[in-house]
Amino acid sequence: MKQRKLIAALAAGLLCLVGTTETMADENKEELLDKVKDHISTHGVIEVEAGWSEDFDGASESDITLATAEIGFEAKLTEWASGTLNLEWDDEEDKITVDEAVISLGNTEKFPVSGQAGRFVVPFGVFEGNTVADPLTMQAFETKEDAVMVGLEFEGLQAGVYVFNGDTNEGGGDDTIEHFGANIGYTFNNDTLDINAHLGYLSSVIDSDGLSESLDLSADYVGGLAAQISVKIAGVGLIGEYITAIDDYQPIGSTSSKPKAYYTEANYSLELGLPLLFALVYSGTDDLVGIFPETRLAAIAGVELADGLGLKLEYSHDTDYDVADGGTGEEADAVTVQLAYEF
Repeated sequence: MKQRKLIAALAAGLLCLVGTTETMADENKEELLDKVKDHISTHGVIEVEAGWSEDFDGASESDITLATAEIGFEAKLTEWASGTLNLEWDDEEDKITVDEAVISLGNTEKFPVSGQAGRFVVPFGVFEGNTVADPLTMQAFETKEDAVMVGLEFEGLQAGVYVFNGDTNEGGGDDTIEHFGANIGYTFNNDTLDINAHLGYLSSVIDSDGLSESLDLSADYVGGLAAQISVKIAGVGLIGEYITAIDDYQPIGSTSSKPKAYYTEANYSLELGLPLLFALVYSGTDDLVGIFPETRLAAIAGVELADGLGLKLEYSHDTDYDVADGGTGEEADAVTVQLAYEF
């Protein structure tokens, strides 16, 4: 009898121990998840587009496409250091690639100087706009590099300098870290008025993602200047951006040119049961014949269906460079509907 009682007591104790262990495991899991939530955040965007277009040759097409699929992670283990990793689906290769990966050091709320290193879009151009298609300024001059940057942020003022080893290599000599840039900006916001202004310099604009695939990478370096301003008051917004080479681009055996692009937008936001947006855009390029259109006129209407969920309709009309300038002199049209979800 005593032996049976002992076995029963041991069994009861074991069950209690197992239950306690499971409870502790559940508590540890919850504690771990809370710590992950405190230090790691995620974000992403999915964009699906349906559209019709007719090009400069008069050929038309229509399609439904997954235009964008991105997910990002930010880990902030201390108030002075964080890491960001953004992954992007490459529709041409049908694979996931690293879009950006950055280590950031500093805390501008306590000290104005900060630094970052990794792969990111250098601050040459702002590319703010409400178009479905990327602005021509962005298509031509966005520059993503593996770089190191030191920045300053104080009382609405932002400034920075950065260095990288770009794709261009003047004269085809040694491949070294000799590309650089600088930027300065100012931001002012209150209940009725928002103002943002930025200036940027880049030592080699041919390193931009939109030009490096089409132009001579061994030509002399061509410096560039970017200027942008946006103003919003009482629902009305105005955006202007101008990016230009400040040196002549002159590959061997070709005439010199000075590539440039500009973007202007007027928009109006209002609330009619749901947030609505209407915008008109006029943009263009110069000395970029055969790569981008000379001018683009676009009209956009958008509605925010829910938090993070938006629907846009865009009509754009492109005009090519004249035949005398090497273009077709023709016009092209496109209509696009975009459903986007950001989280």
